Amino acid sequence: MTKECLMEAILQPINLQNAQDAVRRNKGCAGIDGRSIAETEQHWQQHGPEIEVKLRAGSYVFDCYLLSRTQ
Repeated sequence: MTKECLMEAILQPINLQNAQDAVRRNKGCAGIDGRSIAETEQHWQQHGPEIEVKLRAGSYVFDCYLLSRTQ
């Protein structure tokens, strides 16, 4: 599977929803960025399309500000 095909599979809405549901079922805690599930959902609603474009183009850069905010 090519990198592009894998990214397309990951970004399929059903796969994103299944991942989100699994985290919620497991009562997932904040990740490395310190965001709660609710904060992540809100961030994705606001920035999801922009993030998807950058992921597909290979230009997405993790926002280090969020990481420093939690430390």
